[in-house]
Amino acid sequence: MSCDPGGRAAEVLVARLGRPWGRHGELLVELDTDWPAQRFRSGAGLTAELRSGERRSLRVRALTTRGTRTMVAFDGVDGIGAAEPLAGARLLAPREGVPLARDEVHVADLPGLAVVLADGTVVGHVEAVAEGVASDLVEVRTTDGSRRLVPLVEPIVLAIEPEAGRMVVDPPAGLLDDGASEATPGAER
Repeated sequence: MSCDPGGRAAEVLVARLGRPWGRHGELLVELDTDWPAQRFRSGAGLTAELRSGERRSLRVRALTTRGTRTMVAFDGVDGIGAAEPLAGARLLAPREGVPLARDEVHVADLPGLAVVLADGTVVGHVEAVAEGVASDLVEVRTTDGSRRLVPLVEPIVLAIEPEAGRMVVDPPAGLLDDGASEATPGAER
């Protein structure tokens, strides 16, 4: 993946391709974007990162949904034989392909961010982001080496500042530590 001058990825993951579906070169697709209509509009350019590591430029012909399945078709991929090498590929799109609102960030910008409390105390760093039921979950490697999942919701996450390299949090007791320092002997819980 190439990077922009700020060290951020110039491309972001937008989907993963599954197996071919049908005879005309369509592939099942698992979307990983909040903007499928923009990212997969007819004529949009994407980069396929194949399992072999090879990169291939593709142009979207169509994105369709039938029941619970979503399929994508690309220009020049007109049959099963042409689609098979693409199965399992990651689809990347230009980072700047969709303008973000002021309070939005690309998920790709979160791994590596320092996780800090409001007073600036570093408590860990973001290792990954997982899709959760009620919200996305940020996997944090704490300074003591443990892994904790932090819901990506207000009021826990106060700010995400990729330019500053940090995510500011106000975690409840026990979320990023064992909570022992908060408890006093004999106190009610």
